[in-house]
Amino acid sequence: MVDETEYRAAYNDINTIRCVYEKALMTRQCLCHRARNFRLAEREGFACNNPDAQRRCATLLGLIRRNARFALGITSAKGPLPHNKEIRVQVGGLRGLKQLCGEAADIARSDAAPTVPRNMRMARQMGLAAPLPPEQIVGDIDAIVEACLRRHGDLESFPFDKIIPAIVAYQIKRWRRKRRSDTPQQKPSDE
Repeated sequence: MVDETEYRAAYNDINTIRCVYEKALMTRQCLCHRARNFRLAEREGFACNNPDAQRRCATLLGLIRRNARFALGITSAKGPLPHNKEIRVQVGGLRGLKQLCGEAADIARSDAAPTVPRNMRMARQMGLAAPLPPEQIVGDIDAIVEACLRRHGDLESFPFDKIIPAIVAYQIKRWRRKRRSDTPQQKPSDE
């Protein structure tokens, strides 16, 4: 087992340009052609291959977080968001951007963009239980942000009032443990 401080030090050495949408990428519901996947101590991480794109994404994520606080019921602006709300902000926010500018991003997407799972085999390879409908998968974060920038000019001009409903609508799948009873169920007799 790796000590957590050693892990963090190794992680920071490997991942010099951390992807700010790492949690969204780990859900396998968002993809980005700039993201580089790596594994360290049986854990997964994502790095960005472009410092300018990473700064732009960090600014955008900060704006989405700030605008989504009321919708998520968060009153304090201090500290990071809880894990489940951060995933809702990342995935829901990117889905909202896709709804706004996705058509333009699909047209502008390069051949280097990641593929969206089209069948069960590909979905399992990507870590999904089943293929999601194409409208639920963000095919390329960078292409969508670029398309929105072309349409709206700068990050502060994005219509966050149209993005926030996608964050509110996004629900994280709740995992349930199957109950096992200690005694086998008795079948009624036919007497």
